[in-house]
Amino acid sequence: MPDASSLRTMRCPNCGAPLDFTPGQSTTRCKFCDSVIEHSSDAMTADDHAHVISGSPASPASAGTPSASAGQGKRFVIKMRNGQPVVIETDGGFGTPMQMGSTANPWQTNLGPGSVTSMPMTMARPQRSSPWGCLVGVIIAAAVVIGIGGVVFATSPQAAAFVQQVLSGDVQQAIGTAGTIGARIVINRPGTIVPGANDGPPEALMLTTQYPATSGSTSETRLVAVSTTTRKLLWQTAPLDAKLYDTPILANPAFVYILNNQKLMALKRTDGTVGWQATLADKMQTSLCDCLRLAGTRLAALTDDGTLEVFDTATGRSQWKASAKAPAPRGLYVLGQRVAFMDRDAKNNGVLRAFDLATGKETTVQPACKGSDIGPAYADWTTPLWLSPKGSEFYMIFGTFATCVQRWDAQTLKMTWSAPPPDSAAGSGGSPNGLLTLFSADTLYLSEGSTVWAFALADGQARVAVSDPDHTFLLLTTHGSDLMVTAKSQRGTTKYAIWAVNAASGQTHWTFDLGDNPPLEAGGIIDDGTPVWLAQPASDGLRVIRFQSAADNKSYKILTDTLNWDSGESAGQKSAPLNLDTIILSAPDWTIWKNDTLWMVMNYQLLAFDVAQQKMVYQWP
Repeated sequence: MPDASSLRTMRCPNCGAPLDFTPGQSTTRCKFCDSVIEHSSDAMTADDHAHVISGSPASPASAGTPSASAGQGKRFVIKMRNGQPVVIETDGGFGTPMQMGSTANPWQTNLGPGSVTSMPMTMARPQRSSPWGCLVGVIIAAAVVIGIGGVVFATSPQAAAFVQQVLSGDVQQAIGTAGTIGARIVINRPGTIVPGANDGPPEALMLTTQYPATSGSTSETRLVAVSTTTRKLLWQTAPLDAKLYDTPILANPAFVYILNNQKLMALKRTDGTVGWQATLADKMQTSLCDCLRLAGTRLAALTDDGTLEVFDTATGRSQWKASAKAPAPRGLYVLGQRVAFMDRDAKNNGVLRAFDLATGKETTVQPACKGSDIGPAYADWTTPLWLSPKGSEFYMIFGTFATCVQRWDAQTLKMTWSAPPPDSAAGSGGSPNGLLTLFSADTLYLSEGSTVWAFALADGQARVAVSDPDHTFLLLTTHGSDLMVTAKSQRGTTKYAIWAVNAASGQTHWTFDLGDNPPLEAGGIIDDGTPVWLAQPASDGLRVIRFQSAADNKSYKILTDTLNWDSGESAGQKSAPLNLDTIILSAPDWTIWKNDTLWMVMNYQLLAFDVAQQKMVYQWP
């Protein structure tokens, strides 16, 4: 039997990804290509010797990084030969998908690894001129679909969509869906939950990578729409650009709008087919700029080369264009009936350029801070705008020798007030990109490092809400007169806690210790014994949700504390299983709260955790 040390340092023989056999574990699955690797104490057979892969599990021959060209996962067994572990490739496959239009049986349906259901069927071809022949064909097709539907519904998310498309006569869509039946679906990071089309239940819109069941087939990138109530795959797009890894996802009742690299696409909410598409002037680096905006009947896109183009949402017709002077835009905003971005003038000072959505008519304003003896300080083209929850006003903070916080009316583009931070030393030289904002009913909170400032929304009156040189702060929420912040210690070992601070007096009246458990960072790896957490306000208190890993790769948990708003005391920690079986537990890629339910993508699946019931209530696929 291979020794534990060799197994724990081996890489996948198919794609080169690192693997991890834990003590007592006989089989593992590669996270990247889905290959299955098991170790066996059985003696080698003659056939085994003919299928040995060069190099032992721990040798450089099997080392490397995950390879996209490795294709579909394979099956391997590790045995001993001459006292050394060797890797043997087996002939276990992953099934054969349905192949519409091929010479193979057209009703051979893949149900997963090693499971194929065949339904021989002889179908007479009716004459084109006979309406009764068409009807007979439809009835026969429906009978076949109904016959296989009960088998495949439970095993393939795509099967239900395929059946629906066949019964509705949408042959082209059915053929496209048929090729994905049996594929392994991996949900990627871009995703959201939107109201259902035609007043239906909410739908999850997610970018996925699908690995076909056919060995050697290349993966495909598709956007899918899934019901959040029935778990039904409502539709999926045709294959998108294979290099598409990120995109904004926007929706109205008629269309879903995405970026397929340099193409702007409008997908029909009914079936995911392309309603219209337009080629943009350049690509859009979404990690730097939230630069695709939906506003009524207009869709605005600001590309990396500074081209602003506005389209009609229904037809895709270009309405007008404008060009920025500054490189690499940093933000696109909807201000009333205008769309706006920060640019720079001939002197490299920042200007706010706003354009009427309907006509493209431009209005320009130049925010300035006049608190310095050496002259006014101007905003920069990278200065962000913070819109109020209702969008009726926006706020800016900028300046070096003089720093100002300003409120502007989003409709008129007139400044309402300008105020310096209450602690000029803390604010001078502060980077606007390092600030975080939080709105209460009457106050704007700004967090920068070890200080939290508070500004009255009505007149800009400023004060220091929280300040402690030994901690840095992130804003969480407000409740009554209290401000909740995450406090990260700056001295010695890094520790985390939640502080409840009276926003008027600055006095901390309770804390909740989180030890060395860090806040959630999307997509990070959760280490054994060090949970990551997030906080969410609820009617009965502040809920602290922790995701905890486990050494056995199975006993993963969600730990829930509900903190009393007045005392900060937990009502008692509750534990619920995550029901995931994986070697590497990744933190959720994205999370969305819907009432008491936390929706999230975790380990490539869409999950929903009901906090009130303390259990998982949804999983897809």
